[in-house]
Amino acid sequence: SYSDDLLSISSITHNSINQPVESDNGSFVWIWGDVYSHKSESGEYVPKRESHPDTTQPEYCADLLDEFGLSFVERLNNEFAIVIYDNEEGVVHLAVDRLGSRPFYMYENGDAVLFSTSLQSLSLHSKLNCDLDTENLQSYFGLKYVPGINTPIERVTQAPPATIYSFDLNGNRSKVQSYWAPEYNPVHKPKSYFVNKMNEYLSVALDERFSDKDDIGLM
Repeated sequence: SYSDDLLSISSITHNSINQPVESDNGSFVWIWGDVYSHKSESGEYVPKRESHPDTTQPEYCADLLDEFGLSFVERLNNEFAIVIYDNEEGVVHLAVDRLGSRPFYMYENGDAVLFSTSLQSLSLHSKLNCDLDTENLQSYFGLKYVPGINTPIERVTQAPPATIYSFDLNGNRSKVQSYWAPEYNPVHKPKSYFVNKMNEYLSVALDERFSDKDDIGLM
């Protein structure tokens, strides 16, 4: 747990990694998920095991924050939900990966901002009146999810994919910035082209995740 006069954050993990990690510029960083590589200045993805082999995931993100600023988020590869607290500016940033694989659920009432990676835990907070949205609830029961950024709880929304949601603890308005969007780019090639591309992508993905020292099993 971490708290000061304006912010309180608690995290639960299944490992012994300490969070938050403080960056050189004084910001605090939390992460839920794994980042296996980042895009360098040259545009190539550099595996974490090569550039930062002895750092934890939050330390890795803190180092990239110092190197690239807040734009480091758009350079990351894999699934993540990241909290960055710039305590000098009094601003909190919530960043989610390109597919929104690890969501943030948020509630604002003009007096406070609540957020959690778990909709169930957010609904237990005393500041949230947990009124159900019947239309979205029908979608949830029928589809096991609610389309878009809505949730079964009124006034609770989900951070959109590939965005950084920032809110000012001193009372200024929050903002959402998108850092990536998919582009439709059809390619007319024979089947063998796509088979080779898929093989290439899978090989790169496995290479980023494992080293020659790892014992790999397939279940």
